[in-house]
Amino acid sequence: MSQDYCKDRVLAALKEKLPPLFCRRRVEELTGGLLTVCNLIKLDKEGLGPQSFKMGRKVGYEKESFLLWLEQRLAPRGKQEL
Repeated sequence: MSQDYCKDRVLAALKEKLPPLFCRRRVEELTGGLLTVCNLIKLDKEGLGPQSFKMGRKVGYEKESFLLWLEQRLAPRGKQEL
C-alpha cells in the first residue's frame, strides 16, 4: 500500500468525521489520538499549528483549513513528526 493511498484514506475519513467547526479539546477524540491538546498548544506557540480562532477562552478550528494543514504534515513514517 502506498503512502499516498494511506494519506488519502486518513484525510477522507477525517473529512467525513470532523464537524464544520470544532474546539481544540476535541481534537484528540476526533483524530483517534493522532494529535493531542498538548501537541497543538506546542505547535501553536511555535507558529506551526493549524489556522485557529478564539471564542472566549476556547480555541477552535475550521474543518477545511485544519485538513489542509494536516495534509501538509502527513508524511511517510520516519520522515516527519506530528
